[in-house]
Amino acid sequence: MISILGRNVAQLSGIGKEELSTGGTQRSLLVAFLLLLWFMDANAQVPAAAAVIDTVEFKKLSLSGYPYVFYSPETEFALGGALVGTYRETEAPELKPSNVTLSGYYSVKHQYDLYLVPEIFFAGGKYYLTGFLDFARMVDKFWGIGNSTPDIPDAGHIRTYFALNVDFEFEIGEGLRLGANYDLNKTDVTDKQNTPYP
Repeated sequence: MISILGRNVAQLSGIGKEELSTGGTQRSLLVAFLLLLWFMDANAQVPAAAAVIDTVEFKKLSLSGYPYVFYSPETEFALGGALVGTYRETEAPELKPSNVTLSGYYSVKHQYDLYLVPEIFFAGGKYYLTGFLDFARMVDKFWGIGNSTPDIPDAGHIRTYFALNVDFEFEIGEGLRLGANYDLNKTDVTDKQNTPYP
């Protein structure tokens, strides 16, 4: 026997048991089908919520920034910030936006780091330019090389460095890119401090 919500169809439609046994099965199936359509139609008639209007405006260029504070054994306390610029060529969601991030910090040990990272897409993503530009002054430690290095309690030294990386890629086929990369790193030890090595 067919049951709906714990009640059989015969009870819902007023059909007696004798009718079911004498050919009322077809009528019961028809009533069950009509009840099913009625439930589906009743659920379909629930008024929909008002259409939500997208209030996000398309901007070709947007800027955002944030400050940060951190601590590490090498830098001790440091204060910094970052600025992120985003450029969208079109409103098409499948196209990646171009970004440029500039960040930097200054620490209580007079260390600093300025870091620029562009990610630029051209011609609808067919060409891609990225890399980084980094200029920093760091207090580093160097104990020497090998097992015979003497134990030095404070082997700090100050170094400044300039690093440049440029990566250019272009699409030559579906999911296949070809590119070139240039990497430059210039490091100078500006103060040996207590490090006995030249």
